[in-house]
Amino acid sequence: MSGFFVLILVTVSLGPHIASGQLIRPNHVYQSMISGVHDYFNNTCIILLHATIDPMETKGTKNTVLLRNLQLYLSRERQTRTAIMDLGTFTTKVGRSYFNIKRPLFVILNDQGNVQHLLTNQVSTWITMAYPTWMIFLSEGSTASDFFSRMDIPFDCEFLVSESNGTMEVITEVYRVSPGDVLRNLPFGTWSPTDGVRTTRLTFYQRRSNLFGKKLRVTSIENPPMSTILTDEQGEMIGVGGLFGRILEILQEKMNCTFEYIECDSWGSISPNGTWNGMLALLNERKADLAASELVMTSSRTQIVDFTIPIVSSRFRTYIQRPSFAFVKWRGYTAPFSKNIWMTAVSLIILSSIIIVWMEYAESCLKRHRNFINSRLMETILAVFGAFCGQGIMPSPLTTARTIHLAIHLTAVILLAAYSGALVSFLAVQMFTMPFTTMEGLLKDGTYKFGVVSSSAEYNFFSNTSDLVLRALFEERMESDRQLPRNYLEGLRRVCEENKYGFMITDTMVEALENRVDCIIEALETMLQTSLAMAVTKNSPYRGIVNANILMMRDSGILKRIFKAEWPVKFTKAKQQWSSVEFGDIVPLILVLVCGIILGSIFVCAERFITWQTAHFRFGNGIHRTEVKNVN
Repeated sequence: MSGFFVLILVTVSLGPHIASGQLIRPNHVYQSMISGVHDYFNNTCIILLHATIDPMETKGTKNTVLLRNLQLYLSRERQTRTAIMDLGTFTTKVGRSYFNIKRPLFVILNDQGNVQHLLTNQVSTWITMAYPTWMIFLSEGSTASDFFSRMDIPFDCEFLVSESNGTMEVITEVYRVSPGDVLRNLPFGTWSPTDGVRTTRLTFYQRRSNLFGKKLRVTSIENPPMSTILTDEQGEMIGVGGLFGRILEILQEKMNCTFEYIECDSWGSISPNGTWNGMLALLNERKADLAASELVMTSSRTQIVDFTIPIVSSRFRTYIQRPSFAFVKWRGYTAPFSKNIWMTAVSLIILSSIIIVWMEYAESCLKRHRNFINSRLMETILAVFGAFCGQGIMPSPLTTARTIHLAIHLTAVILLAAYSGALVSFLAVQMFTMPFTTMEGLLKDGTYKFGVVSSSAEYNFFSNTSDLVLRALFEERMESDRQLPRNYLEGLRRVCEENKYGFMITDTMVEALENRVDCIIEALETMLQTSLAMAVTKNSPYRGIVNANILMMRDSGILKRIFKAEWPVKFTKAKQQWSSVEFGDIVPLILVLVCGIILGSIFVCAERFITWQTAHFRFGNGIHRTEVKNVN
């Protein structure tokens, strides 16, 4: 809305400020060329710029009409918002609000008057030249090298120059690799009355793929396997190894540039007073051009640096050492069978016991076996239960009872075999229980320390968070910044070396470093999704060419091949051939045995006591009766 307001403002101010001689090409040439360039770049609006008007100059009615006709053609016929203004008005009225105009096309109608002075000394000093698309029409006798001799056109700026060549127009694009470098030009297209605008088919960074040996200052950090510092005999940094080292080698070759290396000790975080440190400070102070390491993209960092496209996406989690003890498997001896199977087995024991007792009772009533002794129900139930546990049953003289005994034993063998196999498998698997699975659980546990990499995005995340749990972790469980690990490998080693230590790290780095620590680590729930990328200085003209080459490496599979070559081969740590049953696995059995011994002892003592009491009572009654008889 504000961009549209700007266009209305400058269009309304058009009337009294159009001077004669602003159009140095026929109107149909302007119309065709501006339309062709607009279609190529898909601009949303057009601003026609010209020299500052001299108040004493006589107005040219004819040129005014032609300029208005050009605006009407672009606005109505081409349906593109179009405004006209002089460069002085553009500087004072529009200013930095040009960012509200999306993908604008700035057309400088001529190079006459004070156009060169205003463009060089005013406009280019405050505007981000790479934001809009530029186009200028040079008059006969003028050259791009003369016109832009004192003006810096950034490497990523699209500035088109149209020069007349008889009935044709030759369109070239001009730029400088760096301020003070020679002006370079590339053919962009041509215009002719018959063919109109014919443009190149090469993309922007296919045309601008060469930095012509430009020296870029690269900073990195020791964080294997992502990046390692390579030094010479004097200890001076001479290169970067690891994953980002391979990426830099390809970038250097494809972009035709050289690198100067600056070693750094941290990624970079913001202090309470608002200053930055680490690699981000070097970029912010423009002491480095590129940070070659995996930097987490955060909103606070984007205010001072620009990021390349992500090299990898990952998730942040907190990792702790796997608990060394196995929990007591209280349900381990009932887990092999489901609840329904257990109920069925109990029902079979009771039902078969009742049938056996009933059959024996019926047989005794018929008196077919004189010496037959009836079984009691509880005794029969215990006998059948013993059969299910692999014990024998006292033989019965009844054929029908022996048939039931056979069925009971066959059923018991099948159930016992299935139960034993499932129980052995269950006990052979070494299981552990996590003390907690969330950050809130870590805080409530109260025994764990917590850490992140010092001077990192993670540290800033916790120091500035509004989440109550994370804020409490930062204040109560986290060490000071100076005591925190300097890189991810050191943090994982602390997890293994220190008792009860939690460390937040990306899954990507855990995959790379897991083989370099001597313990098994376990992850808590995912905290946040993040993207890891390199960083360049704010509004760097080289961000685009770096992104183009990273995309090329990704699409062609080079980046994937680099990951495979530089990433450590993941291997499983050697395990013992035999899995021993731990003490926790037999605790339920021991408790059952101990409880049985205790209950048995209690019952024996109770039985002895009752027997003694009974005998004592009978003995006392006997003496009393003897005395009574003697008295009588």
